[in-house]
Amino acid sequence: MSISLRQVVRKNQEEASMRKYYAEKYETTPPEEKQRLLDHVSTMIDKETDDILNAFTNEAWKGSTVRKKQRNLAIVNAILTAVLTVGIGYSVNIENWVMVAIFSIPLLVFQIYLISEN
Repeated sequence: MSISLRQVVRKNQEEASMRKYYAEKYETTPPEEKQRLLDHVSTMIDKETDDILNAFTNEAWKGSTVRKKQRNLAIVNAILTAVLTVGIGYSVNIENWVMVAIFSIPLLVFQIYLISEN
C-alpha cells in the first residue's frame, strides 16, 4: 500500500485543523465529533493542501535545470523566429524565392524541433 504526498499533507492538515478547533479538548473529543468537523471543513483543508503542494512544487521547480533549459530555448526561439521572419518578409518583398526558402527551412526545422521537445 502506497501513500501519496497529497494524502500525507491532507492528513496533517486535518490533524492541525482539529487541534486548532478543539484546543485542549482534542484528546477527549469523540471520533464522531471529529469526523463531523472534518466533513464541515473538508473544502478548506483541500484548498490548504493544494496551496502547500503548489508552494512545494514551485520551490522545487525554481532552480531546476529543466526550467533553465526551457527558458534558454524560449530565448533562442524568440530571437531566431524574429530574425528569420524578417528575412522571409524582405525576401518576399524583393521576390527572391531562393532566399525565402533559405530563411524558411531553418525556421521550420527549429519549430519542429521545439514541438518534438515538448
